[in-house]
Amino acid sequence: MDNFIQTATYEHSFWLQVLRDHSQFILDGLAEKEKEEIQLRLLNMHFKNYSTV
Repeated sequence: MDNFIQTATYEHSFWLQVLRDHSQFILDGLAEKEKEEIQLRLLNMHFKNYSTV
């Protein structure tokens, strides 16, 4: 069981790193205007989540 947990932890960490790297590549390729729009939408989502609580 310990080996399974170690392997699963390694795999999980590995794929999280891959996802992080890919998201960084995408973010780096965006125009400044696109980055601003994403920030605004994320803020909007954040405030919507808190207003429904």
